[in-house]
Amino acid sequence: MRILVVENHRETPVGAVGSELERAGAILDIVRPLEGDPLPRGADAHAGLMILGGPQSATDDAGHPYYPALLDLIRAYAAAGKPVFGICLGSQLVARAFGATVRSQGWLEVGFGTVTLTTDARDDPVFGVLGAVEPVLHWHYDTFDLPPGARLLARGAACENQAFRIGGNIYGVQFHPEVDADLVAAWLAPLPRPLTTDFAALATALGGAPWPRIEQLAVTLASRWLALAGAA
Repeated sequence: MRILVVENHRETPVGAVGSELERAGAILDIVRPLEGDPLPRGADAHAGLMILGGPQSATDDAGHPYYPALLDLIRAYAAAGKPVFGICLGSQLVARAFGATVRSQGWLEVGFGTVTLTTDARDDPVFGVLGAVEPVLHWHYDTFDLPPGARLLARGAACENQAFRIGGNIYGVQFHPEVDADLVAAWLAPLPRPLTTDFAALATALGGAPWPRIEQLAVTLASRWLALAGAA
């Protein structure tokens, strides 16, 4: 099956999540609207939609004039009963598409941490097989309110809304399940030295991070979400 992947910035590729989707047999059609690639007008050509992260704000329509069309596309997939998965900036755009407020939280959450699954996650088709607490990488400045009717699936100690579902198959995750050690190192490489305390701690922790569990999280989320696309 074909999955449409919207890459909002070259520095935030589909990574480990994409590798698992391809291993499971999906064909990824990657579009880069920031670089001028046109977005499809509807959901007919693909079984599912994935929207990736990026350093930009999810509310900056002036700087990113493709945003309104992307919001329409997200809603088109929902109307067609096809699954959507947003990561970080992508999750903020999904939340915005369904009426939620996206805003600055006033501080940067960056580094390895955990998310705690909620009771609504227990019977969820994607999150239901995960542990009660999962290690993740955080890297974001903005956050979002839950859209009306959304179910909170995972919360963080510092930033509450970490994963949600709308209806049966529209997902957003604020954390970064797509990362591996090489991708995080690439994100750190251009930062000025000396690093701030947060980034220095992240660089120090990189080698000792719980990569096997983080990698398994990518496999689980990608494979179980892809199953929804196959059933749509």
